[in-house]
Amino acid sequence: MGAADQPVAIVVPGVPGSLVGDVSTTEEHAMPAGADRTAVGPMVIVAVEQFEPSPLIHDPWAAELLPLSGRLAVRLAKWPAARRSTVKATEKKMLGLWASMLCRKRYIDDKLGDAVQDGIEAVVILGAGFDTRAYRVPGLAGIPVWEMDLPANIARKEAALRRCFGRVPEGVTLVPVDFETQDLHAELIRHGYRPGSRTFVAWEAVTQYLTEAGVPSIGSSS
Repeated sequence: MGAADQPVAIVVPGVPGSLVGDVSTTEEHAMPAGADRTAVGPMVIVAVEQFEPSPLIHDPWAAELLPLSGRLAVRLAKWPAARRSTVKATEKKMLGLWASMLCRKRYIDDKLGDAVQDGIEAVVILGAGFDTRAYRVPGLAGIPVWEMDLPANIARKEAALRRCFGRVPEGVTLVPVDFETQDLHAELIRHGYRPGSRTFVAWEAVTQYLTEAGVPSIGSSS
């Protein structure tokens, strides 16, 4: 399992209990132990990246959608010295994580942008967590997006969207699902997806949390 496939832990030096993204929290919605507590860390990295002079990913919503623990970590990283310490401490825990996380997100962004230009009709994001693509990628207006994740993550995402936008934005459908036991295609259809639509599927950092049997079941559902 490579660095990009590990559960994400962001370490804020000097702040007790600052292991963000790899611990359960109590604000908004508590997340039980397991894969459904890993949604915060990747977006903290994206949010911290916004303080760089030329960020690899431009994301005005990364920090806004995060729960309180994530927003605190981002605020502390506003100062260059604190930011360098955060990156260094995180890299010490998991070498190569910071850059690999940003690169894979930028790669998916670029591919999604290409797909929009090619005329896709739908977007499905598996393991969406606090992902912001539906709210920031140019050209997605008018293209329906389905965000699928574990029920705890979907509950937290809905609360964050309502806090930021007052509602779940038009065109976005949140789909709670158990990737191991439920038929993803059937759940998509139940939530309004039209079979046969030209669809871009983003599948980022999900497989490491599934059993061997669960991975091909997702592929056969798409």
